[in-house]
Amino acid sequence: ISGTFGLILLVIFWIFFRESLVFLDNLQSFIFIPILFVLGFTISQTLKIIVGMTAFWLTDFRGLQQIIEIMILVFGGYVMPIHLLPRTIEIISYFTPLPYIIYFPILAFQGKLLGSEILKTACIQILWLFLLLVLYKYMFYKGIKKFTGVGQ
Repeated sequence: ISGTFGLILLVIFWIFFRESLVFLDNLQSFIFIPILFVLGFTISQTLKIIVGMTAFWLTDFRGLQQIIEIMILVFGGYVMPIHLLPRTIEIISYFTPLPYIIYFPILAFQGKLLGSEILKTACIQILWLFLLLVLYKYMFYKGIKKFTGVGQ
């Protein structure tokens, strides 16, 4: 649903603000920027799966889920650009996977990242994805051992 909503917004912006929309003009950007967005989406979903897997150990994990969602909104650059946060918080956020979900892909789309910075961002995203997948597998195997199902 959110993808459809985004497409509708893009069409509306295209109709009314066509002159101010800037699209990328080099081949490298067309190749790497969609990869950044796919990696960011995958990091986001993996992180949400990991939070959901805490239900193996917690009776009610919704509080933790809401805290993580708020952290993603603030430290991921959804609410406002990360560079507008206080410097200490900005630096701390760069050591989390959160800005690599949407903030850096958006910067690349806006043309604010050069070719080498785009490649560096993709490498960091791959690293975070690998680390989150390792954590996911670990939690899954530990959680399955703890899981007990009741029913017919």
